[in-house]
Amino acid sequence: MNMEYKTYIVNDKKVNVRIDRQAPMLGKGYESIVYLVQGKAFKLYRSYMLDKHNLGEKECWYLREIPTRRVLLPDQPIYDEKGKYYGYTAKALWKGEKEDFLEMSVSTFLENVKLLYEDASLLTKYHVLMDDFNENNVMVTEDQKIYIIDPGYFICYPLQKEKEEPKDLEKQNDLFIRTNLLFLLSSHIFSKKDEFGKEEFMNSFSRNKESFIYELIEEMKDCYTIQDYQKKILEEMEYKRVY
Repeated sequence: MNMEYKTYIVNDKKVNVRIDRQAPMLGKGYESIVYLVQGKAFKLYRSYMLDKHNLGEKECWYLREIPTRRVLLPDQPIYDEKGKYYGYTAKALWKGEKEDFLEMSVSTFLENVKLLYEDASLLTKYHVLMDDFNENNVMVTEDQKIYIIDPGYFICYPLQKEKEEPKDLEKQNDLFIRTNLLFLLSSHIFSKKDEFGKEEFMNSFSRNKESFIYELIEEMKDCYTIQDYQKKILEEMEYKRVY
């Protein structure tokens, strides 16, 4: 197969991006394809999404200035040679295996939780709402770091003329982190077929940030790894179902 390239402009420099079917990719979906280019993630919107996506050029410039650590945000906007906005670059992440998360120590997990909530507070300070509840948007990397990825549906209220910032923005961002953490835990603790177990598990936690973190710490205090916690939860649920 012949290699196919297209030239884009990033940070005022030309970058040749390989775009054929065998090109190195980090992911693809209905909206975009994420290519691996020079060690960076290049998220390029598909042609039919160029005028329909939610993370436009202004949002890209705004979000890139926010120094988050575990919520992945744009780095640089990407343009074609005519100056049309096509997407953005971001830090490239490599997803770990299921075992990488199960072998994570509870102390490492709770440190990840702390960093994610710090990012939520920072985004609230910048008047940004995280608004894409999708279990595919939380990732554990090979080095056991938990990230929220794909900010395509984040709402930057300083750029909005028609939408009013909600008074409970901080609570909504905290709830976003809670929900994604529970997506992550439930998807690793339960089998794909056990939807009832997942739902029961997720509903067992408080929606309040402080209460949720306290409950996590209490639930995990006798466990060394997430795998220990998985065993504990499955044994507790089996006991409840039997008795």
